[in-house]
Amino acid sequence: MTLEKAFAAVASTLIVLTIAALAALLVLQTELHGITTGLGNALESVRIAKQLRVELLETDILVRAGGAQPTMDSHVSALLGLLDGAASHVRTAEEQHLLGQARERIDQFIHATRDSNRTDVGPSLDAAHAALRGLVEHYLALARTERQGAVFWDRVAGAIGLTVAALIVSGAFAFLIWAKRRVLAPLVEMRVGIARFGAHDRTARLLPHGPAELQEVASTFNAMADELARQHEERLAMLGGIAHDLRNPLSVLRVATARFPEERELPPGPQLRAVLSLLRRQVDRLDRMVGDFLDASRIEAGALELHVAEGDLREVAERVVELYRTGEPDRVIALFAPDVPVAARFDPGRLEQALGNLVSNALKYSPSGSYIDVSVSASGDRSEARLAVVDAGIGLSDEELHRIFEPFARVGSLRRRVPGVGLGLAVASKIVMAHGGRIDVSSAPGQGSRFEIRLPGSASVAAASESVRGGAPALR
Repeated sequence: MTLEKAFAAVASTLIVLTIAALAALLVLQTELHGITTGLGNALESVRIAKQLRVELLETDILVRAGGAQPTMDSHVSALLGLLDGAASHVRTAEEQHLLGQARERIDQFIHATRDSNRTDVGPSLDAAHAALRGLVEHYLALARTERQGAVFWDRVAGAIGLTVAALIVSGAFAFLIWAKRRVLAPLVEMRVGIARFGAHDRTARLLPHGPAELQEVASTFNAMADELARQHEERLAMLGGIAHDLRNPLSVLRVATARFPEERELPPGPQLRAVLSLLRRQVDRLDRMVGDFLDASRIEAGALELHVAEGDLREVAERVVELYRTGEPDRVIALFAPDVPVAARFDPGRLEQALGNLVSNALKYSPSGSYIDVSVSASGDRSEARLAVVDAGIGLSDEELHRIFEPFARVGSLRRRVPGVGLGLAVASKIVMAHGGRIDVSSAPGQGSRFEIRLPGSASVAAASESVRGGAPALR
């Protein structure tokens, strides 16, 4: 279960319990209000019935004592008023019947008091008292019934309250146990695993368990840790490759300079020129390696500037081919270019560097005696200019094609044995992207590779000018 579903279930349960509690409270309020009203009416009816009995007794005393008629009329009016008050509290047919009997008996008593012979009121008075006693007993029975109902609903309210409280407490306790086992425990394990990884334990990984969100976090962390471990291994291999590649030209320089100790005279001119040529090539090689590192640093810092101007790509290709032809006599570098200019906007130095990196890469992975073809072309509508480098080398697999432009990416055992640090293609790609272009690659293992630089052509000069106006673009 995910955390979202768990919290949704808890929220739904709380909402249901709240609605049930509110509904129970509403029912209880209605019932208790009815009980309170009924009990009040019963008690008021009992009070009225007892007051009627008191008035009857007082009237009887006045009759037996021969009281004046005005006083008698006052008591009769009080009796009739009490009867009207009792009628306002009648709720059932039985009450109506009993009250009707009481009114009838009282009326008979009143008529008896108005006869000339007042001494004959006893039977009617006893009948009225009997009717009122029956009415009082009925009202008291109603009051007892209402009281029992109040006690019952009070117990119901207590039971509902205890049940809701028990459900909430047990639900909260169950949720805390679930959260401790399924959320807190995995979080503690994740914290420990991350702390181990932060303490340079590269083998530390998280066990994906618990809610789906925590499993996803653990899987993401493990993937990140695997990637960092891979990058760490690649950096170590890269540092070893850098040390190896730097040591080779330095060893050549050391051996070459050791041939000329201070106490000996310099050799003849031809021999000296050969040694100087060797030294120059090794220095150029070191310079290219250091330049790749500097360019990679500038690219990462976003500080590599381009100074673009409109030019002919054929001139760039000619200079690069001429440069590498002189240093690679055992391979044939051929240039194919049209008779008309291939116009584009570019930084000549940086574009020569990018194309040179592609040619250098092709030379590294091509066997002796093979051909390297460098071609210049434009699309039919002149909207795109192209520089292509084709070799007959070892080729690239699908995995290598996906990582070929990553810095320090040198996959495959053969590539690790070839001099270089894996920055040339990455730098070339960034330079071309800064020109608004791209490098397309097509290759297969054992069938060579084709790298093609695609830049906006002469038909896109206006748009390219707008993109670089206001200063040279920075690479990031």
